[in-house]
Amino acid sequence: MSKLERRQHSFLLRASSPLSLNRIQPSESKPVKSIISKLKRYHNTHQLFPPIFLQEIPNSLHHSIIAGHQIYLAAKDIQAAQVRMVSFSETPPTPSLFLRIFYYIYPYLEPIERGQIFQTLLKNGYTQKQLSEHIGIGRSSISHYTNLLKLPKQLKKALNQQSLSISQAKEICCLTDIEMELASQKIISERPTIYQLRQWVSEIRSTRLKTPLEIQLRQRLGAKIKIKTTPEGGKSELSIRFESIEQLKSFAEDLLEVLPKQQNESSSLYSDRHLS
Repeated sequence: MSKLERRQHSFLLRASSPLSLNRIQPSESKPVKSIISKLKRYHNTHQLFPPIFLQEIPNSLHHSIIAGHQIYLAAKDIQAAQVRMVSFSETPPTPSLFLRIFYYIYPYLEPIERGQIFQTLLKNGYTQKQLSEHIGIGRSSISHYTNLLKLPKQLKKALNQQSLSISQAKEICCLTDIEMELASQKIISERPTIYQLRQWVSEIRSTRLKTPLEIQLRQRLGAKIKIKTTPEGGKSELSIRFESIEQLKSFAEDLLEVLPKQQNESSSLYSDRHLS
């Protein structure tokens, strides 16, 4: 064992605590052979497995797995009596410690688990750039993992059970829940290639009915309008595409005329600076 590996092993021991395997709610995930093999080699070297992120189940002595299903399955496979655990929290008291543990167990985590931990760290002050540099992956990969959390529960389960691949999941994350259901049926029944699935998703998105508001704005402004909303009705986005800078200037001038005076003045500075 190298000096670096000994330091890593020592840190994980200090940062985690033991828990009996029978106090963990069984996992619905299927074993991923490549990950299980790596975990068994890790166990042969260190005589234990990396820690699992667990959360207490209310009014129960058991814990549910937040991240580390494959570690649980590997421990169960060799009939281990216990595993090391780290208590999971949406607001970890020491996010830097949380990130360091995540870095060490990252190779053994499933896609949804990675998305869950990335999302937690982003909510606790880290930027995608910082996480990208620390973990050693691209920022786009972090976005892909967090987008997987938008999948309906049954599709997350399908991803964990490997009946849906991560590449397929990435392609359909932009769809609505109903469209995702259709996509999952198509994947199961037709087994399309990634290119075919991408084409199908593109067709679905292009044939969506435009909202009445979108049509009204398009008629009024004479520009291409796109309105994006979340299924929960939260954050929304209005996109207006102008054919020329003159059309944009004309729209901006009309808009400034109807804004309150104080807002009009501050906006004029912005308009002059960027449209002149």
